[in-house]
Amino acid sequence: MFGTKYRLRPGAQWIVVVSRLSSLKVADLMSAPVTVSAVVTTREAAVLLARAGLAAAPVVEADGEYAGIFEEIEVHRRLSQALRGFHSPEEFRTGVPLLGGRLPDSVWHAFGRVGLSPVAELARQIPPVGPDDPIPDALEVMRRYGLSVIPVVANGEVVGILQADILTLRLAGAVMSMEE
Repeated sequence: MFGTKYRLRPGAQWIVVVSRLSSLKVADLMSAPVTVSAVVTTREAAVLLARAGLAAAPVVEADGEYAGIFEEIEVHRRLSQALRGFHSPEEFRTGVPLLGGRLPDSVWHAFGRVGLSPVAELARQIPPVGPDDPIPDALEVMRRYGLSVIPVVANGEVVGILQADILTLRLAGAVMSMEE
């Protein structure tokens, strides 16, 4: 129906591609780290994530040691708990900056409480991956914890991040180059 251009290759060739991909290490596909200091406020950390275009970032202590991961969704969870589930993350993302005085005072008080808390309070304790770990192991950790970003840590310090969307693009590029 689609012609030969869109047909899958025979199974044996795909096994070769998959075995080559499984030999990749985290260091082969990681990006430069974008980290959040444990002492900044949740609001400052959320602004950093928005500017960097990330859903999560590793949290580091003053000495540079890995302390956990800060996720944008955790801010939404905390706000939802403070407001007893009244607003969705999308409503906060679009409504809080635009509606101003029309939002109830309870929203603004909850936003202040969550936004001014230290980011270390919201950091999840997720085991990081190492630069020498195989990609399949890193993917399993990301799947298990529902992460789109996972820190890459060596000797207690964050040396990179592995992002699901970048990982997908790089793996697709690797498959394409192997087929040529």
